[in-house]
Order: sequence, then C-alpha cells, then structure tokens
Amino acid sequence: MSSWGREVFLKIDNFYESLNFSAHLNRSESIARILKSVPIITEVYGIGFPYYGQVDPRHRICLSLEDYKPAPEREKEFLMHLMPDFDFLLVFTFAERGPWVIHAENDYLDPRMMESFIHRISLYHRQWKESLIKLDQEGIADRDADLLEEFSKHDKLHIDFVPVPDHIWKIMPCFVEIMDFKIFRFIRDLMLTGEPLADSSSRIPVAFRKNFILNLLARWGPKTQKELLDIIFKIQPHAFIFEVYPQARDVVGKRWLAALNMTIREKKIIEANDVYQLTESGEKSLDEILAVRRKIFDKGFEEVATTPQIF
Repeated sequence: MSSWGREVFLKIDNFYESLNFSAHLNRSESIARILKSVPIITEVYGIGFPYYGQVDPRHRICLSLEDYKPAPEREKEFLMHLMPDFDFLLVFTFAERGPWVIHAENDYLDPRMMESFIHRISLYHRQWKESLIKLDQEGIADRDADLLEEFSKHDKLHIDFVPVPDHIWKIMPCFVEIMDFKIFRFIRDLMLTGEPLADSSSRIPVAFRKNFILNLLARWGPKTQKELLDIIFKIQPHAFIFEVYPQARDVVGKRWLAALNMTIREKKIIEANDVYQLTESGEKSLDEILAVRRKIFDKGFEEVATTPQIF
C-alpha cells in the first residue's frame, strides 16, 4: 500500500477506534430527517451498520486486510470498501407505475429504480440543493466529490442510498421466497436491518418479516424458535455478519421474534411446546400473498396498484 493509502487506512482505523456509538446513531437520525425533508422522499430506513448492533467494524476491516493483495490499481477500491459511511433505504413517490414486468432472478429493476429516483429528484432541484447544504453542515461529502479525499482531508463521510418507488415498496412484503433478494437487492438489507428513521413507518418491514416467516414454515414445516432463527440467519445474504459479529444475532433476532409474536397474536401461527406451525388462517394469508406475487410476475406492478390491502 502506498504512503497515502496507509495514511487513509490509519485514519479509517482511528475513526472506528474513537467512534461514539450513540452519537453515530443520532447523527444517522439527523441525516435521515434532512433527506426526508425533500418532498418526494416519504420514508427513510437505516440499513447496515450501525443497525445490526454495537460492534467493532475494525474486526471486519482486519479480515479484509488479511485477504488484501496489494495492487496500485486496486488501492482506492479497497479503501472505499473500508471507508465509514451511512446507508439508507429511501422510499420515494413515483408517477409512472409500470407495467415493469419482472422475472425470477432478474435484478434489472435496481438500476431502473435509481434512474427513476435521479429523474424525480431533478424536478425538485431547489429542495434537493437545500438538503445538500444541510448535509454538508452535518459533515457529509458531496456524492460527486472525491470521497476518499473528502474523508482524509476534511473528515467528511458519505451516504449510500437505495431508492425504492413507493408503489413497489407497498407490495414488497409479498416477495418472500428465499431467492427473491435476487429480484430486489434491497430485500437483503431488510432481512438484516431496515430501521425506521425520521418518524418513518415500520409497517412494511414488519409485514415482510411476518410473511417471510409464514412462507418458511410452509416450506420447511413446523420449527422451534431456535430452528426458525437458525434458518433465517443461515439463508441471509449477509450471513457472514453473524460469523464476524456473533452479538448481531441478538439485535437482528429481536426484529424477527417481534414479527413472529405478531403472527401469533394474529392467530396465523400457533405455538405448542416451543414448536411453531401455521394455522388455517396463516395458510390462507400466505396463499393471498403469493397470489399477489404471481400476479406481479404475470402482469407487472400496475396491475396490482388497486389490489386490496392484505398486509
């Protein structure tokens, strides 16, 4: 690694060594409120670190360093991978609903959602510019700037965000098959985190977890609580997080257990001797959810815009 690269690396290491976790959470909330002040952004969710627990990111950095093979052309890419940032899922209003027909393991909608967001945000240039000024005051770098330079010289972090149109967000709890994260990559984030910020609603993330649990029990049969959580942790696209940070299981597990308890109260799942299984009501609910999912595959999102609320 070059002398400049070592300098940046040590600064990244020092940032995490001196990180005040509570202050970092508060800063994330403040940034979320700035983002939500933009008219088209209706919901903001925190994803990734710090929302899977109070862990030490330097442990993961150490593992990355062990695998790093020095090469001048890869140095910036490697440092960008390590650099601290804030990750958000942004739900935004979108006029053009579809049809946007999708296919299994087809993730072409991700770049299209980003293109749509950029187009929509351009229509609110003044408000977006005002939010950028406020973000700069929060120590957030301009996305078009040299982010490593901004961090190393001005202590500025950057934001990564995943934009999701609201008409897709509203029906995403029906995408509960195990490999559906290949259709929408943001499902990977919701399986791990998805913390509501800036007074955003928890309804959709919770509905997704509830429906995912229903589908797991339908596919895998009755399970104990431990068996159910073990499956959820194992099939996570971010399962490595639990290997690096075992304490993350408690934080992430609480979200899933809260969803499990809600399905029990709704009489969709019954528990006996610590074994959980679907009730007739749960089976019916899952059938309705998967029917909406099939309809989207057949006809696109526009066709389900008026589908009765089932979540």
